[in-house]
Amino acid sequence: MDLERIQTVLRPRTPAEAVDLGVLLGRRWWWRLAAAWALTAGPVLAAAHLLLWDHLILAGLAVWWFKPLYEKAPLYYLSRALFDDAPPLRALARHPGRYLGRELIGDLTWARLRPNRAFAAPVALLEGLRGRQRRTRMALLGRGQSTASWLTVVFAHFEGVLYLSLIVLAWGLIPSHLTPELTAYFRDPLPWLMAVDNLVLTLVMAAVAPFYVAAGFALYLNRRVALEGWDIELDFRRLRQRLEGARAPAAAAVLLAAALLALLPSGPVRAEPAPRPEAALRDRQAAAALMEEVLSADAFGKEETITTWQPRFRAEADQADDGGGDWGWLRDLGQFLASAGEGLLWLLAGAAAVAVLLFLQRWLAQVERPQRPRRPATDGPEVLFGLAVTPESLPADVAGRARALCREGRTREALSLLYRASIARLIDRFEVIIPASATEGECLRRARPALGPDGGRLFARLTAAWQQLAYAHRTPEAAAVEALCQEWPTVFAEAA
Repeated sequence: MDLERIQTVLRPRTPAEAVDLGVLLGRRWWWRLAAAWALTAGPVLAAAHLLLWDHLILAGLAVWWFKPLYEKAPLYYLSRALFDDAPPLRALARHPGRYLGRELIGDLTWARLRPNRAFAAPVALLEGLRGRQRRTRMALLGRGQSTASWLTVVFAHFEGVLYLSLIVLAWGLIPSHLTPELTAYFRDPLPWLMAVDNLVLTLVMAAVAPFYVAAGFALYLNRRVALEGWDIELDFRRLRQRLEGARAPAAAAVLLAAALLALLPSGPVRAEPAPRPEAALRDRQAAAALMEEVLSADAFGKEETITTWQPRFRAEADQADDGGGDWGWLRDLGQFLASAGEGLLWLLAGAAAVAVLLFLQRWLAQVERPQRPRRPATDGPEVLFGLAVTPESLPADVAGRARALCREGRTREALSLLYRASIARLIDRFEVIIPASATEGECLRRARPALGPDGGRLFARLTAAWQQLAYAHRTPEAAAVEALCQEWPTVFAEAA
């Protein structure tokens, strides 16, 4: 590791500044880090779906559980790229043992849910420490580093929000008249839809992982800079380079000064008597005794930890510190709980306001209103979707005629009669305003307030069956049409 080739400025940073630096590093090498992440995630995704095709929920859970395995390749690449020694991706694919074989079993078992995973991974992968040495090193590096745990929490929420946003976007693009049919996905999901859902989750993790790995690595680097003084070492190296550049002229000047002094006349020189061996020995013994006395004092070789209470509002100099003391995690937890409590209070206030508005709406709906004059039947259209919807075009017993047509095998005529009779009843007797340019979905939305819950569900089933027959050419079963004929008079005949 050559500090002089590092691609960023070395200086002590607060944990928040280190996370910002990590996000910048993740944005700079995002494509490379995402590709390195996919080197291991892709085979795991394919293997999980091949082995668990009958249990795709477990396949998605397995892909999520192996996340620590995918993060090793991006971390290995970033640790080299930061020091201007980025390996090619084909080298990562050919030699996976360079980054996969260290602490792999522990990362996928007892340490899988470790909150500071991104901060602890460089210790095992880059320093190669294991067992007790690794625990001791983590205790030193992780002292007061509560930001590493919050980093996992925040990025987990990022993944959840991005995943739900994509699902909601896809759901919003589905036509409204198909939505009731797609609700069956939650009762009996299709395998290919679940596989697509797992693929979307994997892509979301791939998009967030480079920033998460880079942020944890930046926290690790910042801690080493603070403990080992990398910035000071780098400054001394640069100072040495400047001094070495000026060494030759300085040496020439020293030689010239020595020659001039040799030419000057000098006075008599008196020889000093050499020190006696007995006196030099006594001085060394006295110095050794003094050193032993100093080193045996309590101030040397003693470590003491003092915990004190600090005031809530400290001076500006203390506030400029990174807050990484022994009680920093407790302060962060208190701030998080306070923010969560405030958000919960706002949610409760909003829910109370909505409840009051709903109560007022229901109360106003129960107030007697003056009866509106009956709208003439001639105001509605006479033909919709190529179907005659006037009362005169209907038989006296709509349900009986439709049932007879169904028993004769004329399912299309039966459904057509039921559907256009329903539209005619809505226009003539329920006084639902339906424009001539309306679609089946718009008729359904306008009919639901007038028909109520039970009538709305019946008309929705009838509309879906008619659309499947008219546009998809899918003939429904005779039993389903018989059920519609039997239930139709309970909704539309009572209006007469």
